[in-house]
Amino acid sequence: MLRIIGLGSPQGDDQFGWRVIELLRQEGVPDLVELVVLDRPGTALLSMLQGVEAVLVVDAMDMGAAPGHLIELEASQLLQESTFTELSSHGFGVIDTLKLAQACEIELAPTQMHLVQLGHLDSFEPLSNPVQLAVQKLVKRIRLLFTQG
Repeated sequence: MLRIIGLGSPQGDDQFGWRVIELLRQEGVPDLVELVVLDRPGTALLSMLQGVEAVLVVDAMDMGAAPGHLIELEASQLLQESTFTELSSHGFGVIDTLKLAQACEIELAPTQMHLVQLGHLDSFEPLSNPVQLAVQKLVKRIRLLFTQG
């Protein structure tokens, strides 16, 4: 089973992960794909990164790039990338969770990260145009994964 986790909050572009999951639900996914939406999960994310064959995490971060810029990397690469500190709006965020798993020698499912550069975190405002375009682009990429097997 593949678990796709959309992380987010109701703050502006931080809704990115939620919108990706929403669109995937609307379009439908194969039976062996589980779609999950989490609101600033903190350490609860750790359990969601276990117990499946693979995990795909979708989140918005401040990476110092242009709004809407998408990157894809393995979770292990995220920990090694010096430009990423904890830049999430989730409090105890993705990087903290990965570090905790590493420190506790907790085995996680192979985890792929799909991150977008957020543009704004204005409370309850819709996604900025660049991030909305990134939602469409990422959903197309994910759908290609389904067809490639």
